[in-house]
Amino acid sequence: MAVWTLADLSRPGGVAFFRAEVAPDVDERRAGLRECLERVSSRFQAALDAAAQRGEETPALGRVLDRVVAPLYFRVVFSVPETDEDYARGLVADLCDPPAND
Repeated sequence: MAVWTLADLSRPGGVAFFRAEVAPDVDERRAGLRECLERVSSRFQAALDAAAQRGEETPALGRVLDRVVAPLYFRVVFSVPETDEDYARGLVADLCDPPAND
């Protein structure tokens, strides 16, 4: 799930997030960001729904966005080193099995 997000950031659809963020018109920026959020949310919701249908316990979509998607976008925007597949998998692992102090 998180690996898709990391790879998607470099594709044209993922780049739309960054284009929307720097759009000169505020309404255009908001509409573009809303569209990006809807696209990301629908992809994750589909994966969550499929897992739930298989009888797996799934987190809420908002939790996935907060714990997986947001950190990945942040790290890509600010070019944080080691934002790679291992990091993405670690986010998912923490989401599915949070540390004791979480």
